[in-house]
Amino acid sequence: SELSENLTNLLEVPVHLDELILDLFQSKPKEGEPLLKHVDESVEVIENILAAVPVDLIQFHGNESAEFCVQFGRPYLKALRVRPQVDLLAESLAYSTCRGILLDAFKKGVPGGTGESFDWELARGMFPRPLVLAGGLNSDNVANAIQTVKPAAVDVSGGVELEPGIKSAESIRKFIEAVRAADQRLDRVQHE
Repeated sequence: SELSENLTNLLEVPVHLDELILDLFQSKPKEGEPLLKHVDESVEVIENILAAVPVDLIQFHGNESAEFCVQFGRPYLKALRVRPQVDLLAESLAYSTCRGILLDAFKKGVPGGTGESFDWELARGMFPRPLVLAGGLNSDNVANAIQTVKPAAVDVSGGVELEPGIKSAESIRKFIEAVRAADQRLDRVQHE
């Protein structure tokens, strides 16, 4: 899919890391589509980074409005934090200009990266933009998540780690195999 395996060189941006980001980006191989992740960052910091780093896609993972996201003139993903009382379809319609909606688990005070999953049934249905599914995914549950939500892409971090910040090559391999198998099953069902 358009969003699936093309998002690489992810740079998470806590407050005021402009120079560090430039250093990191220049030292990374230029594969895929550079993605910059922001959580409630200021316009000035985002503009400074975009002026220095050739970012193709921005992920907004905080409380940013659609008007805020669109002002940078770049394609963007908007993360929505899933909880039972939120109408995901209505919330996603507010971001009609985004390239995709990333769904992640809600945890009070934490904008994402909790390693927790949410009730995927809440995300079942038709969305106006492609979905990226995140939150507590691993090789044991990603097939069920894909079958339930049918996202355009999945986002994994903690689900392939040996310990915080240390990825496991074997876990990554198993995760990719599980995703590919689930995609093949969905393709067969859709073509029957």
